[in-house]
Amino acid sequence: MRILIAIAAFPLLTTFAPLALFNEAEPPARTLLAFTRVALDDDDGSLRRVGRLLYLDGWSIRSNDARFGGISAMHVEDKDVTALSDAGLVIRFSLGSEAASMFALSAGPGSTSEKRNRDSESLVVRKDRAWVAFEGANEVWRY
Repeated sequence: MRILIAIAAFPLLTTFAPLALFNEAEPPARTLLAFTRVALDDDDGSLRRVGRLLYLDGWSIRSNDARFGGISAMHVEDKDVTALSDAGLVIRFSLGSEAASMFALSAGPGSTSEKRNRDSESLVVRKDRAWVAFEGANEVWRY
């Protein structure tokens, strides 16, 4: 019986959460990145192959910008990276550099105020054009 009461009360507790909890922090004046190399296998740092795949390198990336993360897609050319977050943010940086730029896609389905409208899931870059697929809208946009 107590479990049923707890389950019934849970929606009431979440309904009255203060709006301040949902406000996003202002982005920093300069977005910084910190890279930490990661091995393919923590137990065997010399492991380089999985079947026919050759592991070249990997990084864990942290940022001082709360918007950074949730990367859905990434395009790497030489050392320049264009990544796409799950909320429609474009993240650009060079591997090994500490600086990054972040900006919202200029256009797309719905408004940028709701993640579900700009839930970007894939990215293809060819020359000076990019194609982005949006999950919730089932649409592909060319930029």
